[in-house]
Amino acid sequence: MPLGYSTNYMSINVGALLATIISPFLIHSRYGPLSVFAVVFIGKALSALNFAYKYRLYEDVAEAIEKSRMDLNKWIKLTAYIVTVYIFTLFAYLTPQISSYIIGAGCIGGVLIFLLRTLTLKGTERTKQLVAVILIVVAILFFVMYNQMN
Repeated sequence: MPLGYSTNYMSINVGALLATIISPFLIHSRYGPLSVFAVVFIGKALSALNFAYKYRLYEDVAEAIEKSRMDLNKWIKLTAYIVTVYIFTLFAYLTPQISSYIIGAGCIGGVLIFLLRTLTLKGTERTKQLVAVILIVVAILFFVMYNQMN
């Protein structure tokens, strides 16, 4: 595995550990859960800065399209995508009942697409993918039951 990916995933795991430690202290702060989201935003920004600073580590894994410069049209599409995702996240945060149904529908759709693609495979690849589908469904059922116990 290239050094760049190892560094990236290591920083993700360290960030997840720090977020797990910091979040309980911030959840009851003046700004509530929004302060936790602020920490996540700061972490993403630091990750992007780290990527930009240590870019030479990632040069051996970059494809030709990744090395090409982005024109204005691509920047507009990227900005629109990011704004859309953040607006949806804000909507989901402000309306948890509706967002639960949307997230549930997305999860069901994703599992169904995964299952349909699995059924087109043959041999041992199909068996391995079917086991993965079963494990995904078991994980979903576990978390549903876990959430109902609270």
